[in-house]
Amino acid sequence: MKYYCTICSKEKRKDKELLPAIDRYLSPRIKNVYEKASLDNTKFLILSGEYGFIHPYSLMPYYDHLLLEEEIETFLLLLKQQNIFWDITELDCFMKKEDTPGWEAYYKILNRFAEEENVKIRFHIYEE
Repeated sequence: MKYYCTICSKEKRKDKELLPAIDRYLSPRIKNVYEKASLDNTKFLILSGEYGFIHPYSLMPYYDHLLLEEEIETFLLLLKQQNIFWDITELDCFMKKEDTPGWEAYYKILNRFAEEENVKIRFHIYEE
């Protein structure tokens, strides 16, 4: 199955109750990619550094976690388990440039995931 994807954001609503991911994250990038997916009739996922692939309407608590390079191996296991449910075969990732601080580990995990799960992956540079 084909998906559009982008990563989570540090900017989040800090409400104590659970919120849909699309409302929890405050980055315009996430909402813009979600809208593009809707217009293109393509499924959409957010890659959270804490929870892995999440649906935009998954209820999320507030958290503050940036994926670190030393977490990639264990995090990869989570993504592979989740893919049993998501059945990702194509992934169009809308990302800031790889050398953007904090983004390198996300590129690495997505590339490893795609390689090990035989997923066709494309990266699109998202300019805000």
